[in-house]
Formats: sequence, C-alpha cells, structure tokens
Amino acid sequence: MINKEELLVKIYAGQLASPQILETEIKRHQQLHIEKLAIYQESERQMHGDSQTLPQFLKYPYLTLRMGIKFEIAWIEWCEEAIASLN
Repeated sequence: MINKEELLVKIYAGQLASPQILETEIKRHQQLHIEKLAIYQESERQMHGDSQTLPQFLKYPYLTLRMGIKFEIAWIEWCEEAIASLN
C-alpha cells in the first residue's frame, strides 16, 4: 500500500518552499491531529475499559479506536520532530 499523504509530499519536495511555509503547514496539520486525538480519547473514556474488560461486541470497535489513538499520537510526535528539525 502506498500512502500519498499530501503533507509528506510537500515535505519531500521541501526545497521548493520556504521553511516558514512548511512549518506553518506542519503546525496546522499537527493541530488537526491533536483535535482528532482528543475526540478519540473521549470516546475511549466513554467505553469505560480496555479490551480485556469490555463485552465481546465492543472489543472490535475498541481495538480499532486504540489504533486511531496510536496513529494520531504518532502524527503529533512526527510533527514536533519535523518542526524542531526545521528550526
């Protein structure tokens, strides 16, 4: 599977843009992932548990939610790393 994330394409071709424009775009992207993470974490709180204590019918949505949380955290961390690297 090829991931054609628009931001990553911009970063890959970063020499064609100013570092300030890239940093602004990364910060915007990071904020979107922070907001999405907060939504996912609230959903997790509402489930009241983990995959071991949930009823069977909720385990699959919970595991999917956990992957979403990990995905958002990874993006946020990468954005922090990229911003630090540009500065």
